[in-house]
Amino acid sequence: MKYLKNEIEATLEIKKSKFITFLFPIETEKDTKEFVDQIKQTHPKANHHCVAYVMKKDNIFRFDDDHEPQHTSGKVMLNVLMHQDIDNILAIVVRYFGGIKLGKGGLIKAYTQSVTNALLQAEFTEPIRKYSISFTCPFDYAPALEAYAHHINANVTTLYNNINVNFKLIVDHIELLEEQLDNLTKGEIENLTIEEFYE
Repeated sequence: MKYLKNEIEATLEIKKSKFITFLFPIETEKDTKEFVDQIKQTHPKANHHCVAYVMKKDNIFRFDDDHEPQHTSGKVMLNVLMHQDIDNILAIVVRYFGGIKLGKGGLIKAYTQSVTNALLQAEFTEPIRKYSISFTCPFDYAPALEAYAHHINANVTTLYNNINVNFKLIVDHIELLEEQLDNLTKGEIENLTIEEFYE
């Protein structure tokens, strides 16, 4: 999994047809519609505006061949994005027809090459894996736990009541963490949950 860092524009000419590829980082399907509308306004005389996008977090994959022969453009573009394991990305390929028909195989190759070339120019960021740890412990152990949390550079949130303290820690690593928490509280931790997430 990786994310596109910046918008990309790349142009490829094949047998007098011009293929202009745009890559955009996206968060929602609304973003996708806005970018597609923007490109259509910028290139109103283009013969085709083919689209593919991946969001993955919400398990959304879409493509649009925009009147090219079925599965010769949008689906091909989507396959390239999926193969590269990129999340939250939109690809739009604008085609200006040059008068020479490429045939189904030629179109598949052209759209594959267009998106591949654009991706070669792109920069990506890798998501950082983190862990959210929540638990409850007796009030007496709170100072030692807070000191330990700061020692391991955890982001700490605490909620005190008369008897217990609710802790939430955000950490980069969890190796030996459960063992340390258990030692510091003499096994009196309750409601321990550990969730993995990316940011």
